[in-house]
Amino acid sequence: MVYITTNLRITQKLSIVTQLADLIFSASANASGVATVFFCLFYQNKLIEVISKLHKLDNKLKHMLIWKSYKRTQIFITCELFFVILLWISFFLNFMLHCNNTTWRCLYRWIVLYTLSKMSQVMLIQFCAFVVVLKQKFCVVNQYIKQVCKLNNGHYKNFLSQVEIIHNEILVTHNEIQTIFSVPLLMKIASQFVGIFCSLYFCIFGYIYDDEMVVPQNFHDIFLPLLCILTNTLEILITVTVCELTILEYKRTKKLLYRIPVTKTDSMLIRNINLFSLQLAHQKLEFSACGFFLINGTLLHTIVGAVTVYLIMFIQFDIATTTKGG
Repeated sequence: MVYITTNLRITQKLSIVTQLADLIFSASANASGVATVFFCLFYQNKLIEVISKLHKLDNKLKHMLIWKSYKRTQIFITCELFFVILLWISFFLNFMLHCNNTTWRCLYRWIVLYTLSKMSQVMLIQFCAFVVVLKQKFCVVNQYIKQVCKLNNGHYKNFLSQVEIIHNEILVTHNEIQTIFSVPLLMKIASQFVGIFCSLYFCIFGYIYDDEMVVPQNFHDIFLPLLCILTNTLEILITVTVCELTILEYKRTKKLLYRIPVTKTDSMLIRNINLFSLQLAHQKLEFSACGFFLINGTLLHTIVGAVTVYLIMFIQFDIATTTKGG
């Protein structure tokens, strides 16, 4: 697997299909890590600007009637970081215990094969953190709308223009976040997809561990592939969930606008509400991976279907290769 093997050549001693799966697994993880490092360095200044804009938005939102702290966001980020650290330590201990080379060589291979490839995992945490922050801001705006609805009509005009300005600033920040993380997200999700279907294949037909073939015979033999499936699945579920919740919070704004009590004489207010609602209807909030696919609930169905198809293909290739060799 990518955590252990360094052999990128196909040999006749091992199963060709297993070596191919291992090669794809390694290449996708390494490509994801390289893309993450490159684009994070490339958009470093833009990322700082995004953080600055979020800070300015915080200052504006604090002047509203309702303000939500970042306590839940901090808990979410802390849990994700804790999960990554535990995962890193568990793989590190497992790698060092089973490495047949010297300690320094094992450590070098660990840094090259695993630690660098996990940069994409840190990027994913960063992206999810930004999305959760956007959700928190939409939530503050929505609560502000609900609160102001209880006031008299004289306040509606000023508050509606203020909400519209802040809402547009949040959308601009979302577009910048989308630009920064678009390509790394594409590479990361592709790596997760490859990791899931390759690990499922490894659980059935075995995998390459320290340049040797391991045929699954007990739970210990399939522990690494199962752990890979679990981590990739959790990462995809968390990413899709935070994106879906943010989109739902964004759509909630339109519904709250029509709860504002108006009379027939408030023609200007009705017009402003309709214009803002029309803007929300046409300006959709979406998270995509470089425009190839949207990061929402439909992505899960797509991944499940694609994993099933590719797994069946690899199983057929393995059976055909075994039959031909026999």
